[in-house]
Amino acid sequence: MKRLLHTTTPGRRAGAVLLLLLSAAATAATTATPARAQGGASKTEAAADKATREGPLVTLRHPVPPLTGDKSLWINAEKPVAFEKGRVYVVHFWTFGCVNCVRNLPHYDAWVKRFAGRDVTFVGVHTPETESEKEIENVRAAVKKRGITYPVLFDPKNENWNRWQQQWWPTVYLIDKQGRVRYYWMGELEWKGSAGGEAKMRGFIEKLLAEPATTKTRAPL
Repeated sequence: MKRLLHTTTPGRRAGAVLLLLLSAAATAATTATPARAQGGASKTEAAADKATREGPLVTLRHPVPPLTGDKSLWINAEKPVAFEKGRVYVVHFWTFGCVNCVRNLPHYDAWVKRFAGRDVTFVGVHTPETESEKEIENVRAAVKKRGITYPVLFDPKNENWNRWQQQWWPTVYLIDKQGRVRYYWMGELEWKGSAGGEAKMRGFIEKLLAEPATTKTRAPL
């Protein structure tokens, strides 16, 4: 898939938080298991952390790292967005000069309208590649031009990119009510008009919204 990656080196550096190990998920034929801290894990924990890939869609269950960035780096937000239990979050990494990212924006906008008034929050994380994309005023202008109304975090130093162990523009993540990343999609949702990502991810948002805000048992994958 050409320019699934806007081509990059920033996301290939190891992040402070071992979230997804996207490189493993992207190269494994069927499954990949995120790295764990020293000491190992029980069989139950290992099963919970296993990431399963089906094309550009990855299914997993892993605690979401917080987004980092003070108020000055947020656009369309009065204060930084913090992940709260009981809400679903849709987080997408993009940059305004990436054509693949731009092609996904209408789908996110449609989701915003579709799920308005429900317990779901949308966040864009703008991690730049080119010099022009590194200027926050250019990002503000692009957000306005594209009609983006949800919060956008400017990530000029790749801090969030590295925390999430990002590799590709665009990538969109779904976080459940327990604060866990459950699904992510790498690349265009409708690559060449037939990838099917929009319907799949929209269905998963519905699924996560239908789950209880608190549970004593593990949510199904």
